[in-house]
Amino acid sequence: MAAYEDYERLKALNSHPIFNVLRENLKNSVNPDESEELMDVRDGDLYVWDKEHLHLLTTNLKAIVGPSVYDMETLRYQTLLCTNAPLFKIESVSLNDSNEYVMLYGQKGLTLLALPRRYGKNTEFEGGKRIINCRTIMIAERMFMSNPSLKLLEAKWHPGDDAHISILTSDNILRIFDINVPQRPVQTHYLSDDPSSCLMSDSSTSFQAALGEVAISFAFGPSQKVSTRRQGHSSVVHPFYILKGNGDVYLLMNSLKDKRYVRTKLQGPLAMYPPAEDNYGLDACALLCLSTNPLVLVVGTSSGHLHHCLVLTTEDDDEENASIASSSLSTQTSSCESSLYVYETIELPMCAVVTDDFDEDVPHPVRLHLDATSVSRYYCTHSAGVHSISLPWAKKLQRFCTQGDSDGDMLLALREDQPCRIEHLVCTQPVPTCPPSPILGLAVIADQLLGNSLLCLTSSYECLSLPVPHEEYEPPPDLISESDMSRAANKRSDSQPFQNNIKRLLKRSSTNPILRSSNKVKLSPNECFMLLGQATKTLREEYILKQDLAREAIERRVKILKEQKQQQLNDLKECDNLKEKLGAKAEELADKYENTKENQDKIISRVGILLRLLQNRVPVLSDAEQSMSKELATMDEKLKHFSNSVEQVKLKDSYQQRNLKRNKQQPSHPTLTQTQTQKLKSLLKEEGENIAGLVNKVKEISMHI
Repeated sequence: MAAYEDYERLKALNSHPIFNVLRENLKNSVNPDESEELMDVRDGDLYVWDKEHLHLLTTNLKAIVGPSVYDMETLRYQTLLCTNAPLFKIESVSLNDSNEYVMLYGQKGLTLLALPRRYGKNTEFEGGKRIINCRTIMIAERMFMSNPSLKLLEAKWHPGDDAHISILTSDNILRIFDINVPQRPVQTHYLSDDPSSCLMSDSSTSFQAALGEVAISFAFGPSQKVSTRRQGHSSVVHPFYILKGNGDVYLLMNSLKDKRYVRTKLQGPLAMYPPAEDNYGLDACALLCLSTNPLVLVVGTSSGHLHHCLVLTTEDDDEENASIASSSLSTQTSSCESSLYVYETIELPMCAVVTDDFDEDVPHPVRLHLDATSVSRYYCTHSAGVHSISLPWAKKLQRFCTQGDSDGDMLLALREDQPCRIEHLVCTQPVPTCPPSPILGLAVIADQLLGNSLLCLTSSYECLSLPVPHEEYEPPPDLISESDMSRAANKRSDSQPFQNNIKRLLKRSSTNPILRSSNKVKLSPNECFMLLGQATKTLREEYILKQDLAREAIERRVKILKEQKQQQLNDLKECDNLKEKLGAKAEELADKYENTKENQDKIISRVGILLRLLQNRVPVLSDAEQSMSKELATMDEKLKHFSNSVEQVKLKDSYQQRNLKRNKQQPSHPTLTQTQTQKLKSLLKEEGENIAGLVNKVKEISMHI
């Protein structure tokens, strides 16, 4: 209940003063044509870029949840000013892992904003000051100023190091900058077959971009440990997956600490299976890497298609990559054992209603976002709204790859399983004739207090809070104590829990998105009718119809359970009757047992008496009786001997008593001879000297202590 109340308060986040200020500035601004990333959430703090005043607004989301009721209008926010405000248009806002710097970049430059200290009651910046000046760092400022045609395509924080940034520019070069040395890159990687082509004129670069030979996006794969030449040492290598406009994907192994990876070979393009004539589209625009096993690369195109590719590698890929990096310092591409298997291709529904005048050639560049709550789900933003894509087959494929005893049946069941699930969360372009209304920001909240939710910032600076569905977990594995026979029986069982059947019936293939179009949009009556019809059709087919099917299944299940319950009640009655009969029978048997035991005891006592009488009447002694008689005779002889001994002792005692009486009557006068007296004196003198010596030693020891 508390989590539901917190979510309801997050839904009211749109009335926060921070968004009221942004909406007031909307009158003087122009809506962009493509989606942007002007919002980010980290550790419960919300950061939004104000394009009009060129500063960053921040607030703590945890202040709006909890046991107390807060008025949104009274909540505070802080303004972070830039000491050197960027003059270019900001398109993306992102924080590093340590929450020390905020990266602001656009096509014409990149700026870092250093966050101030936190202290005070609510751990706010600078104790809660409303306006704070923050230090800014311009990255590669001279490079962008001296090359007006150069564009920054994408920038990301380097994984595992908060002090380095990787940027991809339109001259087909990937540069890695250290924020402490902002004007000169620490590493430069040329992403072309011919490195000299990266330094050619703007017309040549435009020609390469038209052919799709320029890199437009990149993604980081999970870090790997590669052994070095020194025994017992290894270096951490970060793979870069680089996407070009023609759909080719390249691999670049990089490390900030190992000098062998300063100039590594660009491996690729990676082979894609099954092969396609158009290489799965020539309008690629975005790349995302999901940390599943095996890795899944998501390739997005401007036409709204998403390709889910499995990264297939051989066992000796790491060794090969290390040898490639150490053997040559050239930047020419090389062959690679890794390959991509296109598992599935999906098409995103851009508009809620597709009319006859819908033009499929209109580009819709997409942005891909990871989901912090699930590795098998991601989000896609574009000029027409937001989509959520989850991959239910990713975990099953991981289990298939990790189990050693996997068979073909599991892989076949995996192939027959339903494809990825697409949910149209927000639609900003209901019909194709509406002007684009792109998404300005998307952030996933994964916090213990705030819960799991999705924040979406529309072009009108309206903040939407959407719930994030919980991930469906697989049943736990069998215990080690379970026998192989029980596991085999469970494996042969085809029955599934009833709740899984209900979930399967209620699972929707399409949803009704939240409509958030521009205020300038005016739909015709025909378009409104088509939109209403499409929404009604979706509600009827995906909600009402499936709920009816689920209701019928539940009713059938209830009927079966009632019949089983009645049968079980009848069985219980029979068991009660049988129990009463068994109880009466048990009492009867107990009485018989007691009587039988008493009779048995009587018979045993009579038999014992009879045996004794028989033994007494036997004329011949038994062996035991004979041995007993011998022992008695021996004891009689010993008693006679002991009596004689006692008589002798008594006589001796009487004799001694008479002698003692005589000695008492004659008194004695003991005397010492002269010799005995001298010896006694000498002994006493020696003992006295010894005692005196010991006393002196004791005194010396005590003084020493």
